[in-house]
Amino acid sequence: EETIVLMGDFDGFDLVPPKLRYILGYANFNSENMKSLHNLERIGGEANFKGSRIEHLGKLQSIGGDARFEDSIIKNLGQLQSIGGGATFRGATKLESLGQLKTIGGSTGFQHTKLKSLDQLESIGGEAWFTFSKLESLGNLKSVGGNVFIYEDSKLNFTKVRVGGEIIIRD
Repeated sequence: EETIVLMGDFDGFDLVPPKLRYILGYANFNSENMKSLHNLERIGGEANFKGSRIEHLGKLQSIGGDARFEDSIIKNLGQLQSIGGGATFRGATKLESLGQLKTIGGSTGFQHTKLKSLDQLESIGGEAWFTFSKLESLGNLKSVGGNVFIYEDSKLNFTKVRVGGEIIIRD
């Protein structure tokens, strides 16, 4: 079976070719016509889903750089296991599950989301921001590398999480 590897960036396209498996550079998925990632498994650089019409990440397993899910309609991160950089979940009001996501390498913000749990997520390498989210459980979270900022989410309990910085709560 033929596999396509894009050696550069993916930007300005209306669809992801079904045979595309790897994008070695940056990927921008904000086209209104793009609905599926098909068989895409890895993105080497940053991934931007801001305003994306994609609902599910399909077979995507890793993003090497930062990931932006702002104002997206993604419901589930599916098979995605790692984000090498930071992640922003701002206004991702359809997101119900982080799926199989286990690690985020950088700072991460959960702002105005409907997520109830962090599911399988075990580590956040940088700071963590929880602002006006609906989180009830930290799931399998074991460590946060930097400070934890909690705004209007005071029911979150970090006693079983190793935090590299301070926990700052503002209600």
